[in-house]
Amino acid sequence: MKSKTPFAVLVFALFGSLVFFSSCEKPIDPPAQSISFQEAQELQHEFARTRSPILDSLLGFEDVRDVWFSLDTIKEYIEYVEYEAKKRGYENMGIRIHFAAYPEPQGNDQYPYATVLLVPTTSTPGAAGIKRGFFPMPPDDEPADSINSLNYGHGGKPPQDL
Repeated sequence: MKSKTPFAVLVFALFGSLVFFSSCEKPIDPPAQSISFQEAQELQHEFARTRSPILDSLLGFEDVRDVWFSLDTIKEYIEYVEYEAKKRGYENMGIRIHFAAYPEPQGNDQYPYATVLLVPTTSTPGAAGIKRGFFPMPPDDEPADSINSLNYGHGGKPPQDL
């Protein structure tokens, strides 16, 4: 009489291998424009050192220097932009982040605060693509003004450093 043990071991080994290899995720490399946390700190500190005191002095109060959006909100917004862009036939989508400010105090706040707006953009096919550099460069894109922008992040008050 033949033993069923080798067959059971083979099935178990195959099942175990399948579970092991299917649970391995392919690593995702960061985008070309990503920088280290230390580099981000240096840039943020430079803003706080050179621009924030001037703005705060002119405004007469200490304004926010950061705006937070949840990752879920950003994912949901990107999904919305992609959906609307497809409906309208837009290609080469991007998101431009604009500095903005409220004209009047918001809620219980005594002062109006700075904010950021995420504005979807579209560019013509064959545009230069990803640009990376220190100096401002002319945009190859234009606002996709028929798609809503994103606002109402949470301002870091008092200003927070990285």
